[in-house]
Amino acid sequence: MLPKKPRILLACSDRAYKRLLPVLPNHELTHAKNLTDAETALKAHRFNLLMIGTRFDESRMFDLLRYLKADPKYSQIPIICFRAIRFTAREDESLVRIVEMACKEIGANCFLDLAAFPHGKAENDALPNIIDRLLI
Repeated sequence: MLPKKPRILLACSDRAYKRLLPVLPNHELTHAKNLTDAETALKAHRFNLLMIGTRFDESRMFDLLRYLKADPKYSQIPIICFRAIRFTAREDESLVRIVEMACKEIGANCFLDLAAFPHGKAENDALPNIIDRLLI
């Protein structure tokens, strides 16, 4: 049974955290700005979901993802990798697909392109539903 406020680790940039904060008001969020913060939080708390942004700690998303997949303690926790900030326009579409494939290959449950979601009510209604489906 899930706790009243599911605990989510958001390993992401400040900008991505600010974008997700109003979207997830019914969740207990822990923000990790770098790999050390994420490792410390993981040792101190049990999380129902882990979310890693593409710009986490100077693009160390894959480092954290590999760390999580290498440790059996975290093997049952769902992981969402996400992009909240657009890449450069020229690289955008192909780069997003490559990052998505790499995340899934390493072991993420899914990749969300939040930059493709419109800001506003539709985003605030849709994202929690998508995220809540993966909670353990």
